[in-house]
Amino acid sequence: ADGLPRLLIVSTHQPDHARTVASFTSLFRVDTCEPHELTEKIELRQHDLVLLPSGQFLEIARRSAESRDRLLLNAIGEGVCLSDLDGQVVWSNDRFKTYDTQTQQRIASVCRQAARQIVDPSMPLGDEGLSHSRRFEVATHDGAKLFEVLVSAVASEESTESGRVWVRYLAAVMWDVTHSRRVQHKMLAIERAGNELVRIDV
Repeated sequence: ADGLPRLLIVSTHQPDHARTVASFTSLFRVDTCEPHELTEKIELRQHDLVLLPSGQFLEIARRSAESRDRLLLNAIGEGVCLSDLDGQVVWSNDRFKTYDTQTQQRIASVCRQAARQIVDPSMPLGDEGLSHSRRFEVATHDGAKLFEVLVSAVASEESTESGRVWVRYLAAVMWDVTHSRRVQHKMLAIERAGNELVRIDV
């Protein structure tokens, strides 16, 4: 039995479910799980085959894709959020959630400002407009950190007969530029001091 491939069967809670499981036991090492556990089970990569009702496939695929997206957006090491055109944050990754409330509010404010600059919410935006984005600098309330924030329009799935797309949300990515800005300011200070010395020598 140890040499048999492993089969994962998603529970259906139907009367014939036990019979279905029993019919595969001679060919596979059978495990079962609930639908909400499937994504986690798949990510463990412990099974050779998965059997699930056809009606659940699209929902499982959507959950799996969302899980991968979350892993990716949490792995990049920078803050990421999605806001509506009023600057209300509707989704954010784990790094964004570590920012203090005031910093999150400042980022939401620049999203709202970007929406006014990039998007007219009452009008569809042509494809050429979707490349438009705005850059901002946001400091924490104590000035200890400085973030560069890139805010870009996100195309909605809705479209018109003309092929133009609607914008309902904005994506914002934050980079911690505290160190690079400090180095830049030091270099500028050195350059200014050098210019002053040249003028004195002259």
